[in-house]
Amino acid sequence: MRGFRVWFKNADKVVNASPGENLLRLAQRVGVHIDSSCGGNGSCKQCRVRVCKGPFPEKMMASDPARLVDASTGAPVAPHELVGGEGLHLACRGCVMGDLVIEAMPRVSQARTLVRKQLKGRKISVDRPDLPRGSLVAAVDMGSTTLAGYLVDLDSGEIVAQASRENSQIPFGGDILTRVSHTERYQDGASLLKRLAREDVNAVLELLARQAGKRAIASVALCGNSVIQSLFMGWDVLRLGSHPFEPESVQPQLLKGCDLDLSSVSDAEVYVFPLEAGFIGGDNVAAILAEGLDAFDGLAMLMDIGTNAEIVCGGRGKLLVGSTPTGPAFEGGQMQFGMRASRGAIDSVQWLPSKTRTVLTTIGNQTPVGICGSGIIDCLASLWRAGMCDQDGKLLEGRFVRENAQGMREVLLVGPRAEAVSPDGVIFLANQDIVFTQKDVRELQLAKAALATGEELMLKKFGREPDKVILAGGFGSYLDVESAIAIGLIPDMPRERIEVAGNSAGLGACMVAASLSARTRAEKIARSTVHVPLPDEPEFQDLLLKHIALPPR
Repeated sequence: MRGFRVWFKNADKVVNASPGENLLRLAQRVGVHIDSSCGGNGSCKQCRVRVCKGPFPEKMMASDPARLVDASTGAPVAPHELVGGEGLHLACRGCVMGDLVIEAMPRVSQARTLVRKQLKGRKISVDRPDLPRGSLVAAVDMGSTTLAGYLVDLDSGEIVAQASRENSQIPFGGDILTRVSHTERYQDGASLLKRLAREDVNAVLELLARQAGKRAIASVALCGNSVIQSLFMGWDVLRLGSHPFEPESVQPQLLKGCDLDLSSVSDAEVYVFPLEAGFIGGDNVAAILAEGLDAFDGLAMLMDIGTNAEIVCGGRGKLLVGSTPTGPAFEGGQMQFGMRASRGAIDSVQWLPSKTRTVLTTIGNQTPVGICGSGIIDCLASLWRAGMCDQDGKLLEGRFVRENAQGMREVLLVGPRAEAVSPDGVIFLANQDIVFTQKDVRELQLAKAALATGEELMLKKFGREPDKVILAGGFGSYLDVESAIAIGLIPDMPRERIEVAGNSAGLGACMVAASLSARTRAEKIARSTVHVPLPDEPEFQDLLLKHIALPPR
């Protein structure tokens, strides 16, 4: 049987598809970006596409939604939802059985992450007697959503350039466990994700090399979570998907760029951070180093909030670390209108008694297309403050609350006929109704409960409140502290004891790239930090249930 042609209109890319090929897998195979935080199992509902109908003479082809079929029955896939009278389909649920023209929904196609991990201009200590004067070194923080790279001038100790790239593994899963599952479900899964990891790092280093001019990068330091580092190294990540959740190796790796397919730095030394244990990766080691927790005289709690939240507690002489699976909710996953931080993402929300419209802001002051993590936190916090939900998270009847076609309550933020307003008076309309549903509330409650449970269990090991709380990572940097406290995401404590650190992992990687003594210190941190398997703690489930509720106002 002959193959078919598929035109992805947003990418203006015409590709060949095998008969019966899954549409999402096809997009992944040919490099067309369609969000799918669940990795294609149908639960996140993010891979919404419009299957266009009619002739398209500009591409010498015609398209019909009936050619997107169910693999098990061969019948046309029913639309997931209707928007403006047109059916939207989930790309993960349809197989190609004819020529198709596909248009990703605007919220999906625009959801390219904006990088907000700024370190350029910072100065760090230099200790590289093994490298000649005038050398440049690089560091890359391999985040599960974004890779951030930095260039350090060893003469001045200054971070002189930075570059970034969205993680190409995102279409295969918004969280690291989904990516582990992908390597089990598909024979080529592990090799594909390894290739993408190395291509991403190489691309970031290429961007840094261009900014370096004629000066070569002499050494590179890489850090990431355990899954990302293991995929990059080509190690078996299925070990991390089942008990006892141990990586293939926790030792630091010292190789040449050519050994890791890094053509942009083929002759450079490449140092890959040691892992601590389980899902606690080199990025956590780098963050501890950057924030100086190993030398802190007191009790600190460092949190990197993401799809797998990492919590470090302790100080000089004793450091404990644990991780808790919060899922992709903080990055917009599993939310009806959730998205990562990109232009048009709603990043702050308020419902005020004095206002008849939702008060919101968007990234870039653009037309709203979805809600990113900080906006999602604000939604629940503002609902709770305004009395629009009860302590259990149930949405209550009110001016902004309505029922959808399925009988589920939802809150309308903005739409074609529903204006919203910014704090300084800018009026917003959206191309479609953007809502925060009861299901979204529940997803966020589960995520925040997992984090709060981890925090309480870690602090119980010390028997007292922390002297300071440090919020690290890109998400923590843009989180509204008051909203986070209002929903019970972080402890309610004097605000001067809460620090927003930014990209601590990237800074720690720069420190290790620029200093052999910092490298030694990082390896000591990795060896001495004690891992606490939080989900195995006897109280975990009871505390998780307790923290699902919102704290008293």
